[in-house]
Amino acid sequence: MYVSGTTAMNEKGETIGKNVYEQTIYCFEKIKKVLGYGGFSKKDVVLIKAYLVNMKDIGRFDKVFINRFFDIKPGCTLVGIKELVKPNLLVEVECIAEKNL
Repeated sequence: MYVSGTTAMNEKGETIGKNVYEQTIYCFEKIKKVLGYGGFSKKDVVLIKAYLVNMKDIGRFDKVFINRFFDIKPGCTLVGIKELVKPNLLVEVECIAEKNL
């Protein structure tokens, strides 16, 4: 299952979280819900890709990533980008999950 471009925007288009740490938590919560809709869970995640507006925020992103995926250890790619769709969005996350057959 591929979960694309997840940001810290809610269904009303409002940004949730004022920093990368808070926004990353929100992104991972949204991803968890989407995975659940498809019959997957975080233990099925094999790759995370994250796009950071400021690469100095890697430590804040990592705190959330390690907390959520410490026991699973999926691959993780971090990419620095200039901007996202809204100026107050600081991180975008996508993931790939697969079931062990």
